Amino acid sequence: MKKNEICNVIELFREQKQMKIVDLVTDICSPRQYSRYNSGESQIPNKTLLMILDRLGVTITEFYNRYQMYYKSVRFKLMEHLKSLNLRHYDDIDNFLEGIDYELLQDTDIMIYNFLRGICDYYLKKQSKEHTIYLLKQLLDYPNCLDNEVFNIIEMNCIIHLIQLSKDKNLLKELSSLVNKMNDSINIEGFEWYDGTMLNLSLIQYYGQMGEHEKALTLTESELSDFGGRLELKVLNNLLMYKIASLKKINKFEEMKEVALILETTVKLETSDERVNSIRKGLLEINELD
Repeated sequence: MKKNEICNVIELFREQKQMKIVDLVTDICSPRQYSRYNSGESQIPNKTLLMILDRLGVTITEFYNRYQMYYKSVRFKLMEHLKSLNLRHYDDIDNFLEGIDYELLQDTDIMIYNFLRGICDYYLKKQSKEHTIYLLKQLLDYPNCLDNEVFNIIEMNCIIHLIQLSKDKNLLKELSSLVNKMNDSINIEGFEWYDGTMLNLSLIQYYGQMGEHEKALTLTESELSDFGGRLELKVLNNLLMYKIASLKKINKFEEMKEVALILETTVKLETSDERVNSIRKGLLEINELD
């Protein structure tokens, strides 16, 4: 356990028992010293910890179980909401984050929280695009994340959203090289195929922005042939739209119209009227081509 995490759990018990800090630490340490333990400035000695737990009426076993329960449950919920981010459930995630006590999070969980908060704030129009890009670039170089698996997931998601938001070609080139490296190493339970596809969607967007339409088409076709019915409908339709865009850019109009016919069928299954109307408008323009 990290030193400040120990006091985080002590605080959970103290608040539960409605005990003032001065009553908790009298004859054990000064309130000022307890504040140093709580902030992580000083490490709480084992003897002091045991005396405080005794004052709280909590056994060391109860303390450890509460620690495990709190941090594991918070991490699990954060990770579950990280998955739902790809499904664009921004309001649900925002409500979940509102109920979290940020001060009680440990370093790795803070990284997940900050990422979720940044993305939700942008898509819920609480923050600017510039602020969100700055946050994502900071998270790519996060110094305090000791969990490599979590860091890989956050790094991957940061890249996905930066490619979608940024127009900086130098940054896009740097990100695309990271995507290519990560595509060969994704092996995280519950994230393997879905986030691999999300990464490739971002890479397809990058190729399109850089004018490399043949590469975009090749990658799109690879994703469509590999999905095996497991993609969310929106992702499938996005891939079809990317394929249409790439075919149009390289003047393969007949093939483009064939893909458009497929999209006309699949788009009917989507539930968002705004999105359906937007896609149909694009399809109408295609149908008007000679």
